[in-house]
Amino acid sequence: MQINIVTGGIGRDSGTAGHAMLFGYANGLLDRGHDVAIVTTVPSYTPRWFDLRAKIIQPKRVSLLSAGLRTAFRYGGFRLGLTDNAAVKEALNEVTSGLAPWSALPYRRASGIERLRLTMPPADITMATGAPSALPVLLLGTGAKVYFMQGYETYFLTEADPQWQSLFELEAEFSYKLPLHRIANSSWLADSVRQRHGAESELCLNALDHQSFFPDGHPADSPLTVVSYSGRGAALKGFADAAEAIRLVRERVGDVRWRVFGSDAEIPPENPIAPYESVGVVDAPAIRRLYSEAHVALCPAWHDSFPMYPMEAMACGCAVVTTQFGVEDYARHEHNALVVSPRDSRAMAESIVRLGSDVALRARLIDQARRDVQDFTWERSLDRMEKLLYRFRAGDDDANRNAQRPHGRSNPA
Repeated sequence: MQINIVTGGIGRDSGTAGHAMLFGYANGLLDRGHDVAIVTTVPSYTPRWFDLRAKIIQPKRVSLLSAGLRTAFRYGGFRLGLTDNAAVKEALNEVTSGLAPWSALPYRRASGIERLRLTMPPADITMATGAPSALPVLLLGTGAKVYFMQGYETYFLTEADPQWQSLFELEAEFSYKLPLHRIANSSWLADSVRQRHGAESELCLNALDHQSFFPDGHPADSPLTVVSYSGRGAALKGFADAAEAIRLVRERVGDVRWRVFGSDAEIPPENPIAPYESVGVVDAPAIRRLYSEAHVALCPAWHDSFPMYPMEAMACGCAVVTTQFGVEDYARHEHNALVVSPRDSRAMAESIVRLGSDVALRARLIDQARRDVQDFTWERSLDRMEKLLYRFRAGDDDANRNAQRPHGRSNPA
C-alpha cells in the first residue's frame, strides 16, 4: 500500500513522543513492504533525534526576498499583459507560505491546506494525525481516509493562541465528527470520543521499544530519588502539581532528589516550592539510566492518551506513581503502579512516601509492571495497524465499486 501520514512540522534536534510513535509506525510499515511517506504541512527537517527511514514530503522553503521579487515582476508583467493570472497567484502563494509560521491561526490552517494540495501524492491510505490535519485529509486525501487520534485535543486549549482558543476548540471537536476512519491510541481516548460524540473508534495501542528501555543500573539506598518529565511547559502535563507533591514529600522525609528530563518546564529548577535537577533533553540511553537509578517515576498529567514515559519507567524497573485518564491500558492501581486522581498533589506525595518506605510493595509493583509491559511490542501494534489499514482500504474499494454500479443491479455473489 502507498500510505501518506500527514503531520505538522518536524524538529531537527528534538521532537514529541507523539512524533516518535508515528515515525515508529512509518518505519515498521516500510519494513513490511509498504510505501510510506510523512507529508508535512510546513517546511520541516530530517530529524537527527530519530532514525526515520520513511521519506518526508514537505513544502519547499522559500526566500521571502526572492519570492517577493518574483511576485513583483510577475505582477508587473500581468499588469502589462505579459503573463497570466495563474502565475501571479503562484508567486503570491510563495510569499504568503513563507509568512505562514508567523501568521494568525486561521491563516496557518488555510496555508497548510494549500501546501498539501500542492505536495501530497496519491495514496491508498491518507492518515491524519491530529485535529489540524483531519479536515485537509478529508478534503485532499486519496484512498481510505484515516484519523489516527493521538489525544483528545480540546484539552490542549491552554497551548493555543489565546485569541484563537474558541477556534482551536471548534477545530478539535469538529475533527471527531468528520467521516474518517478513526483509530484511537488508548481506550480512554476511544471512550472519550464515544461519550462526547457517539462516534466509534478502532483501537491500536502504542508500542514500547524494548531495545531501548530495560533496567540499566539501580538506585542508591538514599536519598529517595524521583524522576519526572518536564511537560514542555503545558499546564495539563501537571508539572506544577508534581512540584507541590515533592514539597510535601520533603516535609515528611527530608532529603529527596528530584530529577527532571525534557525542556521548558512550567517552574525553573531553582524555585521556592521544590528545587530540582534538570538534565534537559536527553537520548533514550540517558533516560533509561534516569529511570533505572530512581526509586519512583512521578507522572502527574491531568489527562494524557497513552503517555509513554510511565511505561518506559516500568520497563526500566522503576516504580510508578501516575494519574489516571489515559494510562488505563497498562497501569492499574495496586497491581503494577499507584494510580491517583489528577491535580491531587497530596495523594501523589503520599504514594511517593509509601513507595519509599515500603520496599516490599515497591519490589512487587516493579516486578509485575515489567511483566505486564512485555506485551506492548512493535510487532503487535504493527499487526493491528496493518490489519486495520487493509480493512479500511477494502471497505473503501467496496464502497467505490457499489457507487459506480448501476442502480437496480444486485451485488454479484
